[in-house]
Amino acid sequence: MAEISISAELGASIDGLASQVRRANERAQQALNHAPAPAAIHGQGATGASGACVFSCGGPSQGRVWQIRSLAVGGDGLVAGTARFYAAGSVPSSAGVQMIGLRDVTTFKTSAVRTRFYSTGQFVLHAPTTLWVVVVTATVTKAVLVDGIAETYDFAAYHAVTVL
Repeated sequence: MAEISISAELGASIDGLASQVRRANERAQQALNHAPAPAAIHGQGATGASGACVFSCGGPSQGRVWQIRSLAVGGDGLVAGTARFYAAGSVPSSAGVQMIGLRDVTTFKTSAVRTRFYSTGQFVLHAPTTLWVVVVTATVTKAVLVDGIAETYDFAAYHAVTVL
């Protein structure tokens, strides 16, 4: 009888461990499904005679969140100016500084690309928001380029672990 009791207890323990391992695997798979993925950011505009231009760098698709990690702005080595980065649902104006949606301002020089880095939660875009770049006081009529990296998250997973 003792053998049957030990066998039953051992079987129950093994079943319990298997159940715990199965649940841990399910949690790991669920976390993997919601892990951030890298997203490349690209945008380009051409300054006019006024020294200004506005262009889009896109935004997260529906149900996703972008956490921007870096943005680089520059031109072809001849243009310099000020770039304003906006998170907005519509096109911002290049006339004056519009404060709604303004996330960062940087100046760039003719000799080097200006790169900005952002911490976790510092520069976040939710769908259907778009990243807009407003270039003002450009020195010549030339192309302005913006490149960057964002981490893209599932909206629900991002908000489940992030306090905004």
